[in-house]
Amino acid sequence: MAKTVVILGGAFAGVQVAHRLLKYTLPHVKDLKVILVSKNSHFYWNLAAVRAIVPGVLKEEQYALPIAPGFAKYSEDVFEFVVGTAEAVVPENKVVKVSVGWGPNREERELSYDYLVVATGTRTAGATNVPWKNNGTHEDIAALLAETQQKVKAAKHIVVAGAGATGVETAAELGFEYGNPKDGAAKKEIILLSAHKGGAGRRQHRRQCSVRAQEAQRYRARGGTGREPAGPADAGADDEDLERHSATSYRLPFFAVGLGAYSCVGYDTFSSVSSLINPTHPARQRSMCDICLGS
Repeated sequence: MAKTVVILGGAFAGVQVAHRLLKYTLPHVKDLKVILVSKNSHFYWNLAAVRAIVPGVLKEEQYALPIAPGFAKYSEDVFEFVVGTAEAVVPENKVVKVSVGWGPNREERELSYDYLVVATGTRTAGATNVPWKNNGTHEDIAALLAETQQKVKAAKHIVVAGAGATGVETAAELGFEYGNPKDGAAKKEIILLSAHKGGAGRRQHRRQCSVRAQEAQRYRARGGTGREPAGPADAGADDEDLERHSATSYRLPFFAVGLGAYSCVGYDTFSSVSSLINPTHPARQRSMCDICLGS
């Protein structure tokens, strides 16, 4: 009797679990069937979203790849890809209720399972949609990115709230593109807000960012990210200059111009972070394709 594994979610975890089951488990469990359910027909490389919000920088195929071709070598007996939304799970019956299709073509399906993998990821809190998460269909995400790009293009002042990895990388990308452009009319003020407080700690944090900016600038000069710097980072600012800004506000291009896709999480991770986000970096291209193809 066949053993059916239903996987909910077509992002990093879901796609890789499906490939591993088919590649490594199927040879030993001949009656295995894997059903992957995803509302998105494409694998969304959301790590590149911080760069994709800048108009004209990325093409769609550089941040999204269709999921189905990666499983084309498997027959319908062992693998099924369902583009739809899981509406309910009935554990006592081992059934998942899935909505397939949209609008007038929408239909309900019940998928029976022996094992259920829930890999639906996280969602952004609040009513405002942002493109950092794989929430929605491929068309939804593409439209959201296009809308965000238009907002970025029209803005003169952009505030990024939150100085974690996403916030710093987003501010750095915006600062790279608009902080010191060749066309002065395209210049924008980018402000990064942080909850980080404390005098000495703040000075050290900013000093570290300044050092990271110099290191990132040298890395980029060696061709590390595949993009030409828009201008030098203000890495020579002293503590007195740094203290002119408030405890919770970083004005870019203060230390971010020239960083590109870089987060102040330690220089040892800079190369890997840049390769993940930069679409022209061979490591990033291999990573996205490897996940989609199960390599």
